[in-house]
Amino acid sequence: MKTIYFRVVITFLGIIMISIIFTYIVLRLLFTNYFIFKIQADSLNASRQIVNYLTQNQIQDIHGYIESVAAVSKYKLSLYHGDLTSLNPIPSIQQDDVNKVLHGSIYKHADVVGLPLKIHGETYALFTEFNMDNYLQRYDQVALTAFVVCLIIGSLLIVVASRYLVRPIKMLTKATKKIAAGDYRAQVQVKQKDELGILAGSFNRMVRELRQIEQMRQEFVSNVSHEIQSPITSIRGFSTTLLQEDIPADDRKRYLSIIAAESERLSRLSEDLLKLASLESEHHPFTPESFRLDEQLRRTVIAAEPLWSQKNLDIDLELQEVFVNADEDQLAQVWTNLLTNAIKFTPPGGRISIELTKRDKESTVRMTDNGIGIAEEDVHRIFRRFYKSDKARNRSQGGSGLGLAIVQKIVSLHQGRIDVHSQFNHGTMITVTLPDHER
Repeated sequence: MKTIYFRVVITFLGIIMISIIFTYIVLRLLFTNYFIFKIQADSLNASRQIVNYLTQNQIQDIHGYIESVAAVSKYKLSLYHGDLTSLNPIPSIQQDDVNKVLHGSIYKHADVVGLPLKIHGETYALFTEFNMDNYLQRYDQVALTAFVVCLIIGSLLIVVASRYLVRPIKMLTKATKKIAAGDYRAQVQVKQKDELGILAGSFNRMVRELRQIEQMRQEFVSNVSHEIQSPITSIRGFSTTLLQEDIPADDRKRYLSIIAAESERLSRLSEDLLKLASLESEHHPFTPESFRLDEQLRRTVIAAEPLWSQKNLDIDLELQEVFVNADEDQLAQVWTNLLTNAIKFTPPGGRISIELTKRDKESTVRMTDNGIGIAEEDVHRIFRRFYKSDKARNRSQGGSGLGLAIVQKIVSLHQGRIDVHSQFNHGTMITVTLPDHER
């Protein structure tokens, strides 16, 4: 009773039955009028033939002739002469009707017609009645038989067709249960091109995306565990070593510095994780305000001076005076992360250029370096969480692998876009485009 198959079948059968009943009523009304018109014409023609025969042959026994004709025909014949006296009176005929026919009028009403008859110097009124009820009863029998046959055949076809229609839904239900159980390999094979086919296609795409999300989740958990476990192992190992009393002072100092560095690394990792989780939540504060983007980029370069001056890098700035309406703190983190990466992977004596332009209600920041670059197969992966290219896995480089993921999320929150063009061993260019927002 609760299955969609049962409901589809019952719904279709109900529609068919209602349609049949409605069709029968309409046809009965239409054909009743048609039959009445046709029967009146046939009755009038038959009455005229009787009148002509009586008149031409001057039949003496009029009543006897009328009775003999009525006995072998499908009509009821009544002959009136001045009053309602008749051998076969018709109940619906009134005196006024008889008088009108006697005065030369033709009577037509439903299945009864009346004609005047003049014979032997007398005027008669001949009324002919067709048995409409029997005729309609036969029509009802034929129509009912046709409708029953139609209902039976239609019901069988609906039962078969409904199984075909419901089959994709059953497949979707089965696949959904698999997904609920954690099996993301479920796919629905539907060849239909209708709405169910579109639904099945959307479901398959959703499953593929869920499978990718699950893989990303597993990778995320694995990467977090790896990133946390490594410094914890170092801290635990060197802490155990420091418990020994005969450690030289220089070694003790070196071990303590390693513990401090690993602790700082853990702190940065937790901060980046909290930052990324906050950005991805719906409750992260977003406070846009108007400020000069070129001045913010200059302050970012100045703040990073100890890093780029240590490697003797050249920093080229080509900044137009541009005002933007954005979250200043969030964008500051974008430029800091991008510039820090550029400095980290640019060899000593290298060059980093930062260009700011505004065109067509868009502000574009282009940061280019001549560093080690990124392999072509790695370019589309650099925004993944914890992703590090092989050349970046040196622990001395630092970093948690979350910086570019945070950058991409902040740019997305500002409805902007970020593009990366890089060539291995020839440098990288990262372009951030921000749309203008109302101030």
